[in-house]
Amino acid sequence: MQNILKEKKYFLIVVVFSALGALLLFINPINKEIKVTEDGATKEEISITSNETGIKKDEISSGLDSSDSKQDKFNQAIIDGDKSFLNKDYQQSIIQYNKSLSYVNSQIAYMRLFNTYNIIGDINKAIEAIDKAIVLKPQFVDYRNTKIQYLDDKTNTSFVDLKATYQDGLTKVDGATKINLVTFFARIAENNGQKAEAISTWEYAIQLYPQNKLIYQAEIDRLRK
Repeated sequence: MQNILKEKKYFLIVVVFSALGALLLFINPINKEIKVTEDGATKEEISITSNETGIKKDEISSGLDSSDSKQDKFNQAIIDGDKSFLNKDYQQSIIQYNKSLSYVNSQIAYMRLFNTYNIIGDINKAIEAIDKAIVLKPQFVDYRNTKIQYLDDKTNTSFVDLKATYQDGLTKVDGATKINLVTFFARIAENNGQKAEAISTWEYAIQLYPQNKLIYQAEIDRLRK
């Protein structure tokens, strides 16, 4: 049990510090291309240069005004929020991230809100924020994995409900990265003492991605010992 708790704490530390790394990259001087890493794994890009301040079209929810003015204001609010976050002025960072959402309904802002609420210990707000990010980018596996881990670490969510969240993700995530959700949940199942569930999940991983059969079978063999 102590090893499981250590693994969970390590995961959250990785998530938070990955987010901090993204924030540091975000406040580099203008005229440099900025790469933003969301929640420790999924890479998205925002270009902020002297000639272009736009967000890639797939980062903006459909139906919104995508004028340069709104994008500029969104970018600036995110940068201001990041600076406040790094200065540990979390309430001001929340204000700025919410301000950015008045210009562009973006998962980037919601993931920053998630990290900020996580740090100040507002679990309900953190879950609300990541849920909104998932609505905007339902195909992103890393958002699903982060939510499952967060629910497991920070709440009394039952394994049945964790599995329901996982199964919902299976129907919506990008098929090319679905295997990441499956292997992630196999470890969650094991950490929750659900050995049979973990084995069946690894078996599904073999069906889904037979190229890694030897790796997944090794996990199954380990669990069966």
